[in-house]
Amino acid sequence: MNVAKLTPAFAQDSQGRIHSVFRGVVNASMYLPSGPRLLTLTALHSPQIPDSILVEPYRLASCEIGMSTALVGNQLQIGDLSIPFVRKAYLPLVSLAGQPRTAEFLAATQAIPSGFDHMPEALRTRAVHALITCDAPGFIGLGLGLTPSYDDACVGVMATYCALGRQAPFVIKDLQATTDVSARYLRLAGEGYFGEPLTQLLSVIFGQGSMEAALLQLLQVGATSGADMAVGVAAALRQVENEKHASGTR
Repeated sequence: MNVAKLTPAFAQDSQGRIHSVFRGVVNASMYLPSGPRLLTLTALHSPQIPDSILVEPYRLASCEIGMSTALVGNQLQIGDLSIPFVRKAYLPLVSLAGQPRTAEFLAATQAIPSGFDHMPEALRTRAVHALITCDAPGFIGLGLGLTPSYDDACVGVMATYCALGRQAPFVIKDLQATTDVSARYLRLAGEGYFGEPLTQLLSVIFGQGSMEAALLQLLQVGATSGADMAVGVAAALRQVENEKHASGTR
């Protein structure tokens, strides 16, 4: 069964074109009243991400960049191919009860390599510090990959603050400095929507379950995207812990 997990942005019918094609993932740029947004097709049983449709893998193989697309009701039209799906709402992340297992998470991620390792040390230090300040938007687009490392870390920060029920320390208004795909995830994060591996890890950090298993699932996202998100989660948790110590809160 094809399942679409969509945010309210895709409540209306829309048209567009195939934006990019990767192994197991296809992005369609859909023209909505609020502006263009990417709709992602992924193979069945893949981890869920916002504004995505889980389809049979063979359907992805026929997609080519530039092909016309149309989202009408509960069907996605790609060229001459029609893909029916069951529409389900993708829910935003809400604040999680419980105290975060900060020390355990920091210990588990201390030696994990990330995209930040490829930055000059001085730049890396400045960039990581900026993650928990209003200066973060000035580093958007920093790093390698389809979704630059710094952008992924910002997503991790925003998800952690959502889980804490707090506003993130920054607001990203200009997304022109990064890739279309990264801008998509930053925009969704600003609206409170995050991928399943990240939200599951946060549910473990704030509750019960295997930290190792949840972290492993996140690390499987992209080449370094999962690890870079973990850098953001760690920065946010460390900042909150520092604030508690500064205020004398236990």
